[in-house]
Amino acid sequence: MVAVRGKSIRHCRCRPSVLDPARRGDSWVAQCSEGLVLYHNNLPLAMLAGSPLERATFNSLLFHLQCRTPRG
Repeated sequence: MVAVRGKSIRHCRCRPSVLDPARRGDSWVAQCSEGLVLYHNNLPLAMLAGSPLERATFNSLLFHLQCRTPRG
């Protein structure tokens, strides 16, 4: 637990989906020395195994999934 301005905040081990339509911001995959990194709003979320060629495919897939209309 962390106290911020007199309030307690619990850290959650779960992460919301980058595909959640209510989540604001931009997600993308970038190349690093160890593979690929998934970013959301300049925050690294996950390391992925992949090549520079796969980075373009991941970014294209993320773009199409984020721009789709949600089922409802």
